[in-house]
Amino acid sequence: MKKVLTAALLLALSGHAAADEKMKRFIGYIDGDITVGADGTVKAVALNNIKDAGLRAFLVSQVKTWEFYPMTVGGQAQDVSSTFTFNVVAAFDAGNKLQEIIINDVLIAPNPLEASLRKERPEVVKRYAPKYPSDALKKGIEARVHVAVQISPDGKVSDAAIHKLALLNAGHRDDLGARAFAEKSFGAAALAGIKRWQWSPEWVANCGNPCVGVLPVDFTVSALYGWRSYSEIPVQPAAWLMAADIKEIDQKQRSELVRLKDNPSGRIINTGG
Repeated sequence: MKKVLTAALLLALSGHAAADEKMKRFIGYIDGDITVGADGTVKAVALNNIKDAGLRAFLVSQVKTWEFYPMTVGGQAQDVSSTFTFNVVAAFDAGNKLQEIIINDVLIAPNPLEASLRKERPEVVKRYAPKYPSDALKKGIEARVHVAVQISPDGKVSDAAIHKLALLNAGHRDDLGARAFAEKSFGAAALAGIKRWQWSPEWVANCGNPCVGVLPVDFTVSALYGWRSYSEIPVQPAAWLMAADIKEIDQKQRSELVRLKDNPSGRIINTGG
């Protein structure tokens, strides 16, 4: 997993309106392998980079409840195996007692935009890693920014807007100062980098009309393994993004290899206190 910029799926937690201001949240990035049976049930799960055996067993038990649309080849349903990633947000109360676990941002195999970055001969003609804000780098503050993009037929980014934004390793802040800092530093840097990207016209022709998607941009000082403090920063959507079907844009990030019947993104699992 790349340190600065990765197209691993990651959508930040959205719509959790019942958040307690005293609640402390930490995010962890999980990857592994999954096998979906011909009937759409999960047959096998292997998760990486989880040292805690209890947490591993709990997450595996949750993944095994997911249901998929069967994958068919030549009209015949068959088993299919794939890599997958998701986020886990753990919320603790003021007494440091675990209150809930949120499974988030499930991605089965590469999405179309990600696949264009991973091929041996990438179809991305030009791409630029965003500049890490120097003041944030000195303090070890990290971020994950989701940038929604529209790609024109000539392969250039015709429009881009911040879709979601979260601060990591910055404590548990969502005040106006933290919001302004996040948008002016990480948000601006992500947009400046992505706007310079360019895809080949041949790739865009097969992307869809309009060609839209969400590119996650990670600003990290170390590998994404381990837990980080997590603060989601509310974002005011751009006019064109509000007019678009945001749910459909997010869906374009998901693989056509296998599709979940009930997307678990944002699912809250109350631990019972």
